[in-house]
Amino acid sequence: MNILQYQSQDVGTIDGATLLLKRIAAAAAKVCAPLDQGSVASRSNRIACEARLTASAVAQVNRPTLQLVYASSPRPRLATLQLAAMTR
Repeated sequence: MNILQYQSQDVGTIDGATLLLKRIAAAAAKVCAPLDQGSVASRSNRIACEARLTASAVAQVNRPTLQLVYASSPRPRLATLQLAAMTR
């Protein structure tokens, strides 16, 4: 289990929440990287893994500013579109 440390007061600002979201996304990318073996299917698995881990971490932090930054970032929408395309 990987644990990302952060100061709760830093998440109350847009800049702080944006920085934390970048750290969360980087940690998710590191954890999910081994899933990408170069094929389209494995790359899709990695992207889905990153999206799940990022969404889960944002939910666990449970701070409105972080949730706002996450919801307004293009990454969740991109991951959702990619997942939807995979299930067709």
